[in-house]
Amino acid sequence: MEKGLLIMLIVFIAVGLLHFFSLKVIHLPEKTKSKFRKIFIYIYGLYFLTYGVYLIYTKGIDLFGIGFTLLAIVYIIGNYFNVFKEK
Repeated sequence: MEKGLLIMLIVFIAVGLLHFFSLKVIHLPEKTKSKFRKIFIYIYGLYFLTYGVYLIYTKGIDLFGIGFTLLAIVYIIGNYFNVFKEK
């Protein structure tokens, strides 16, 4: 029972911190938001690339690993060429 309450408390704190951060980001200039968005997509692409390579390394030729790796490459290259910009 105590373990469940601890997990719930940690989740509430994490969601509260994310909400606080998102409220602060709303008031930033558009150029700064665009910079944060670009950095986030690079980190997201690197995460997918790492996970895809990990799956390929541990399971051999894995369809999900190849999919994650291809998705990461598309994200990173698309971010480099500004495909993910807002209208």
